[in-house]
Amino acid sequence: MALSQREQRLAAAVAALAVLLVVWFGVLTYREAVDRREQARHAAMKELTDKQQALLRAARANDRLAAFDSQSLPRDREMARSLYQNWLVAELNRLRLKQVTVEPGRGTQLRDVYTKLPFTVRARGSLEQVTRWLAAFYRADHLQQIRDLTLTPLAEGGELQLTATIESLSLGDASRRDALSTKSSERVSEKTAGDAVAAIVERNLFAPYIPPPPPPRPRETTVAAPPPPPAFDPAKHTYLTSIIEVDSRPQAWLNVRPTKQTLRLFVGDGITVGKFSGKLVRIADKEIEIESDGKRRVVALGKSLDQAVELPAAGT
Repeated sequence: MALSQREQRLAAAVAALAVLLVVWFGVLTYREAVDRREQARHAAMKELTDKQQALLRAARANDRLAAFDSQSLPRDREMARSLYQNWLVAELNRLRLKQVTVEPGRGTQLRDVYTKLPFTVRARGSLEQVTRWLAAFYRADHLQQIRDLTLTPLAEGGELQLTATIESLSLGDASRRDALSTKSSERVSEKTAGDAVAAIVERNLFAPYIPPPPPPRPRETTVAAPPPPPAFDPAKHTYLTSIIEVDSRPQAWLNVRPTKQTLRLFVGDGITVGKFSGKLVRIADKEIEIESDGKRRVVALGKSLDQAVELPAAGT
């Protein structure tokens, strides 16, 4: 039976609608497949990046562990204590310091990872001898650090009493058994150490302060009185002499030469010397940063407060 014209149009419309539905569902299915594939690709890339970062961190850790192994004291605690104590005594004697004593303390062991071996060093000598010993200490490639250092001027002979607390480490799986490292540390070169010794000895930190002579009086060419001499400001003669570590915190030493006073300051401590007033806000390896009158200034090691360099303001 033949379809009427109206029925034919309706059938064509239904067929076209069916085709559109099939195409629409096909497009949706394709898009969902593409989205899933893209998400899987991003997840795989992230996983690959994470694994690469983990491998990089592991490689760096292995390099660090290898360096620690080359610096470690022998893994046997008693052998490490004996060899390191003998090395300290030998270095102090080599530089001709006097009344040398090196007393070992009680070791602290962290499971099988490492053993911390403390020592107390006492000796007497000149500023040059003490400085050369410090240079030799930091050039030695051992797992060691000076936890506390005290230098006390003695009345006789211009000598100093040296008292230092030292910690050294012996790794539990160190490859070295019966010897200390004989390498020199890359942290301090021989030239850098020599320059530091010369600079410190030249400054002679513990010598009595001698103020500069007053300026000569001008010739009396007029009846007016000569101008008064400039006011003496102790801040001009207050020098940053040392940056050490005390209880794992950096500490800066400022030597006020006119009063022979040493200020031992941590970050956050206030500083008041003469006309200068400020607060210590940062301690670096060779400089400190002070905030004063709303400005920040940097004082390098060996420089005075008067020689501080002002930092540019933020945003300039």
